[in-house]
Amino acid sequence: MARYARAMALIGLGRLEEGAEAVDATVKGPLDQRTHLSLSEVMAGVEAGRGRAAAAQKWVERGEHYIIPGLEAHNGLAQLARAHVLQLTDAAAAAREALAAAEMFEEAGHRIDAGRARMRAGQAHAGSGERAAAREQLRLAAEIFAGCGARSLHAQAVREQRRIGVRVPARGGGRETGLPGGLSKREYEVASLVVEGCTNSQIAERLFVSIRTVETHLSHIFAKFGVNSRVGVVNALSRQDPDAPGAG
Repeated sequence: MARYARAMALIGLGRLEEGAEAVDATVKGPLDQRTHLSLSEVMAGVEAGRGRAAAAQKWVERGEHYIIPGLEAHNGLAQLARAHVLQLTDAAAAAREALAAAEMFEEAGHRIDAGRARMRAGQAHAGSGERAAAREQLRLAAEIFAGCGARSLHAQAVREQRRIGVRVPARGGGRETGLPGGLSKREYEVASLVVEGCTNSQIAERLFVSIRTVETHLSHIFAKFGVNSRVGVVNALSRQDPDAPGAG
């Protein structure tokens, strides 16, 4: 889990070469299907961003081997990966794939992934000259990220909005903890230990609390990040706070 978090953090920081190396090291270890799919989707986006369509397509095909039929989140990741590749050649098709992915993520309760898919749809709409659709999808993405406390992703969505001429006022002060996702200090400690790969029992030992308390904190973390798994916590925290323990 810590290797995976480090790879996500490096990519989030724009250190793509290091991130790609970290992904290569990560995929050689034991991973569940959801994590394999997540890595494949992210790397499809990285390679597409570099204009390397063939390399991006290989990651799409790799990820498709790990889809579990009937799981919306799995299908969403696969469709978002395809959207990344299509952005290079067919922006309108990329938008359709990204929107379908967003709907799947929303059905599965994966809010941050839904926001990422809508941001990709907005970029694709902009690329195909559909400015009104682009503005709407980027607005929705920014709202999702703001609601989840995903500050770095929110900033990226705002940059995309401004790139197409949308005037976005600076955010005023609100009731924020200063921690990712609006987490409390204790919730952040629990989330950071999840990133390090600790089990609930190990977290309880480290923080001198009961396992039931850890489970309660995790339920709050899931709700604030808009995820429903430990991998989702790692993704969210690594993208929002690359300095989190285990992510650097």
